[in-house]
Formats: sequence, C-alpha cells, structure tokens
Amino acid sequence: MAQSQNSKRSASKHSNNKKRNTNKAPRENINQNIRKMVPWGIGTFIVILLIILFFLLKNFNSPEAQAKIFVNAVKNNDTQRIANILSTRDNKVGSDEAETYIKYIKHEIGLKKFNQELNDTVHDIDKKDKDAGYIKTPDGNNVLRVTMNGRRYIFFDNIGFATETKKAIIKKKAKTTYVFRTDDKKRKVIAEPNETTMFGYFIPGNYKIPATKENDNGKFVGYLTFSFKGSNSETVDVHENFPEANLNVELDGAEHLDNKNTKVKINGKQFSYDNTKLYGPYPVTDEIEVSAEGKVKGKTFKSETVKLYPNELKANTPVRLKFEKDKIDKYVKEKEKEENSLKNKVNKFFDKYTSALNTAAGANNFSSISNFLKPDTQNYKSMKQSFQTGQGTQSLMQNPQVVDVSQDGSDIYAEVLNINNQGIWVTSKYKLEDTAKDSKKDGDDSDLKIVSNQE
Repeated sequence: MAQSQNSKRSASKHSNNKKRNTNKAPRENINQNIRKMVPWGIGTFIVILLIILFFLLKNFNSPEAQAKIFVNAVKNNDTQRIANILSTRDNKVGSDEAETYIKYIKHEIGLKKFNQELNDTVHDIDKKDKDAGYIKTPDGNNVLRVTMNGRRYIFFDNIGFATETKKAIIKKKAKTTYVFRTDDKKRKVIAEPNETTMFGYFIPGNYKIPATKENDNGKFVGYLTFSFKGSNSETVDVHENFPEANLNVELDGAEHLDNKNTKVKINGKQFSYDNTKLYGPYPVTDEIEVSAEGKVKGKTFKSETVKLYPNELKANTPVRLKFEKDKIDKYVKEKEKEENSLKNKVNKFFDKYTSALNTAAGANNFSSISNFLKPDTQNYKSMKQSFQTGQGTQSLMQNPQVVDVSQDGSDIYAEVLNINNQGIWVTSKYKLEDTAKDSKKDGDDSDLKIVSNQE
C-alpha cells in the first residue's frame, strides 16, 4: 500500500517536471530571438540616425545650403555672419563694413536677382562646369567671388565666398589730418600736400563715414564718402562732406590802393587780395576775424576788423571791409601834388642830362656829365671807363620821358622812356639821390645825382 502511494507521488512529480521543462523551452527561444534582434535593432537605429544626420548636414553644408545661408544673411541683415564669411587672414571685415556691403547688394543688384545669380553660379561650380564665378553689379563691379574650396565632412563640396577690396584714396593741396572710426577702431590718416593718401582697404559699398579733418584753417566735423559704383580701377576716390564756410571779401573805399600790395588777413593769416576769389574753407563752428590792408604811394592803410559768428557762416559768406576813404583821398591828393612837383624836377634834370650826355658822347668827354652822377658809385665808375675806352660815343639818349617817379627819403626812383642809340624806345629805371638839405622841399634839379641805371 505504501509502495503504491510512493509510486503515484513519483509519477506525479515526474509529470510536473516534464511540464515545467516544456514551458521553459519556448521562453528561452524567445529570449534568444530577442538577443539576436538587439544588434540588428541598434544597427538599424544607428543607420537611421546617420541618415538623419546626413540630411541635416546636407541642409547646412551642401553648396546649395551654403548659398542659401549667404542669401539669408543678406536678406536678414546678418552683419556678423557676412563679416565672418568674408573675413580673411589678411583682411578682417567688421560689422560696419558688412552692413554697408549688404546695403550695396540690395541697392545695386537686388535681393531676388542676387539670389538667382548666386544659386546659378553655385550650381555650375558644383557640376564642374566652371571653377569659379562672379556676382557683378550692372556696371561690372565684382561683388562676390564663388569658388570650389575642398570638401566638408568628406561627402559635401565646400564653396568659398570672397569679395574684392579696393584702396580708398585722396589727394590734397594742403596738409590735412583725418580722424575717423571703422568697426569701433579709431584711425588717424595724415594727407601730405599733393600726395596720394590711402585710408585703407574696403569691400564693395557706398560709404559715408563720420570723421573730423584738421588743417591750417581749423577743425571740421563731417563725413568721408566714397562709392564702388562706377569704379573700374583698384582704387576709389574719397570725397569730403564737411560743412564749410568760404569768404567772399569786398573792399569799400579802397579805390586808390595798389592791388599788388593789398592783403586780406583772416584769423591772423595774410593772403593776397583778389576780388574774384573765395577764401577758405573754414569751419562753421568757430568765429572768424577778417581785416585788410593796402598801400598807396608808400603809405599803408588798414580797414576795420569784422568778426563773423558761426550762425553767420555759410558756403559763400559775403564780407565787406571798410577803409577810411576820406583819409586815403586826402593823402593821395597831397602826395600827387608832391609827385607832380617832383616829376617836374626830375623831368628838368633829365632834359639837362640828355643834352650833356649827347655832348659828351660827341666829344668823348666824360667831364660833361660827371656833375650829373654821384661820385664813387658803380654807375659813375662804369660811365667814366666807357669814355676812357672810347665807348662813350655810344651813350646817346633822345626824347626822355619820365613815366613814373617816387621818393623815399632822399632816394628818388624814376622810370624813363627814351630812344637809344639804335633808335629803339627803351625803359630805363634810375635811382637818384636828392642832395638838397631838405629833399621834401622843392629844390633845384642840380641837387639830383644819378646813383644807378638799369634798362
């Protein structure tokens, strides 16, 4: 009985073990399948990630994507990105230049046309139809150079973008110092007279740079302007845009003044006077003092001094300077009276001297004219020698006419027109000395002696 029960328990246990083994096998198979699929799943996942990464990289690194990035930067005025793209080791492009460059593209080419031309150029380069291409303005200026520049991440062609630079230059007649800022950098440029001066290298654009300039006339505040438009050389000319004052000076009561000796004084600096000339330029921010002076018959007269204030200054500022006309007229009248008396005296002297000279020439006798010459002068010695060597016969003089005469103390200066021994009218300049005790009073013409003579 007991044995029978043990046999039953043993059979039941065997049956349960068999059942457990049967259930365990499928689970192990499933686990094995899962373990086999995991590497494939990971591999598939990695492949999918790589594909996604590839397309992401393509979106940002393919030639078309690079062109799109450039166009979008222009469209959105992204000066920092444009500056980074265009900067080279030799030429760092700042955000200010990049801003000017973007405006230039939009104004000269237009965003739509620029986008189309850039994409067409990139496509041709990518398809190996050409090595490089240029985006140009309607007047032929290169704005952007596009080239193949190696590869990116092995798979993608790398496109290089570059732009040309030109020297901004100016040529001044007077020394001028300029101070200006570009991309937060302060620059100082000194332009020497009549020399070509360079402000630096710039990328394409229409530039208007705040600046100051300083010269002998003062300090000016304004702009330096230059444009790549229409420039077909390696340089662009810089133009000044500074508010300036020029002075149109007119003299009142100066009719008798000698034009050659009339001067205008502006802020202490003297200039020859010319009624057709504009004097300047001067800063419109500073006061200007103007006066004039001139000579008439040996005496200097000065005008009033006029002070001009900034609110009066403009591109063509009229300035009227008044002289004391009554004083000048009175002086001229008195002087002319003296000159007429002096001229008569000199005329009488030359009438007698001509007669004596012609007599001396005929007889080759120096003593006939010695009293008309001041002794121990070079003129006296040369005349005496010419007679001693027999050349005195050539010293003929006919019809002397005193055309101008002036006096400075005891010295008298006379221009005499006469016919020489060849029958030709010549003008001779004589210096005479009035040996009278009071040379300002009328005296005998015998008081005059010739000091020098020059034809």
